[in-house]
Order: sequence, then C-alpha cells, then structure tokens
Amino acid sequence: MSLRTLILLSPFVLAVILGRASTLPEETPEQETGPMHHFSMKRYQWNSRPVLIFAPSRDDRSYCETKMIWNRNGPELDNRDIVLIEVFEDGTSRAEGREIPQDSANHLRESYQIEEGKLAIVLVGKNGSEKGRWEKLPPLQRIYEMIDAMPMRQREIRSQKATDPE
Repeated sequence: MSLRTLILLSPFVLAVILGRASTLPEETPEQETGPMHHFSMKRYQWNSRPVLIFAPSRDDRSYCETKMIWNRNGPELDNRDIVLIEVFEDGTSRAEGREIPQDSANHLRESYQIEEGKLAIVLVGKNGSEKGRWEKLPPLQRIYEMIDAMPMRQREIRSQKATDPE
C-alpha cells in the first residue's frame, strides 16, 4: 500500500477506530452551502424537528404570510431544533435554505399526501414521525407547546437546566 493511499484512508480508518464511521455526515462542510443533491428526511432524524411548508409556489399569498411570521421567530425555533423545509409544486424547493431536487420535493408531497394547490404545514418530531398538520400556520405558541410537551424535548429542557448555572 502506498503512502498516498494510507494518507487518503487515514481519516476513514480513524473514524472506524473511534466508532464514528456510521455517523459521518452525508455531505462535507464545503457542500453545506450549495444544493442538496441527495436529500433525505433521514438526515434530520434524532437531530432536528423539521417543519415542512407545502405550497403551490413561492408567490402563493398564504405561503408569503406564513413565511413572514416564521422569519420573525428565529430564536424560539432554533432553541427547539426546528428546521424549515419549503416544498413547492412550482419553483425551487428548499431545505434549510438549500435547494433540493424536484424528485425529492415530489416524493415529500406524495409521502405526506399533500393535495395539489393547497398550503399545508407538517411538524415532524426528532424520531421522524408526524406530530402535527395544519392547513394554515397556527399560532407559533401552539407549536412550541406541542414540542415542549414531547418526551424528548422534556429531556432536553432538563439537560439545559442542569448545565446552565444560575
């Protein structure tokens, strides 16, 4: 085995030795700014609580109103590990602001059985299961309360309190 091969393999070998090979990220940090070529909801499981906003297009009035409210509440959303996935029938769909392939957007619409031409908002828990669904954005406090009542979130809150010196 050449020295070049050993150098190229060393990060992977180290990951295997440390037991981290199965948790390597899907994409490298350099790729985290461009389009997601291989989008999957599995990337969020156990890490984030995705909120999917399905809309006919970015120009849809209901979507625009929803997005405006959403944008005003960043810290509360981040605190709960919420990530936004925008899925459009017409136009570029995005996950965390990054473009996702149209076939992935179509698959999401089918998987969540979203009616054509309708706005739908779906909350997915860290375990990957659907936790809530609305035809228009409910008051965000309602979503926060729903999340805060989840067992995993309760553990997160207890853990935060234990590590925050007051």
